[in-house]
Amino acid sequence: MLAATHRDLLDRIRRLTEQAETQRLKEEEEEFARVQQEETARQVQAVVLAVPQAPVDCSSRDEAVGRVRALMDELDVTVVDILASIGRLEPDPVGRRPVGRPRSSAAQGQARERRLPEPYQDDPDAPVHYRDANTGDTWTGLGRVPQWIHEFEKRGISRDQFLIG
Repeated sequence: MLAATHRDLLDRIRRLTEQAETQRLKEEEEEFARVQQEETARQVQAVVLAVPQAPVDCSSRDEAVGRVRALMDELDVTVVDILASIGRLEPDPVGRRPVGRPRSSAAQGQARERRLPEPYQDDPDAPVHYRDANTGDTWTGLGRVPQWIHEFEKRGISRDQFLIG
């Protein structure tokens, strides 16, 4: 009986210790988030204070944007930080900043190749639902409506006439 009570007490002590450790870790995370937000606010303040002192002899909008970006890079400030500082975006409560994607080639001054969308490909394993008996053209009913069905519908012929049994 005494051994069971002793075991229960040890289990209770272990649980309380784990709860205290969890609470301590949570408090440390909150403190870290607060300190990180304060540091970000200081960095944003530095950007805001530095911008009016910068000479305003930019000949183009692109040049002005380039100067602001360089200053932001120098101070490790993101657009998210600036938006949060003016109240347009809520800061992350944990204090983590979103991870941005790498700079695009256009942002580095190189021309970006424009990609056109690839045409929609029907699933080759999907069963055929529509067939034109004259040409043998088929359509699964998935994706874009093919041109041959559009042409028939313009003439007032319903696509239901091409349905396969």
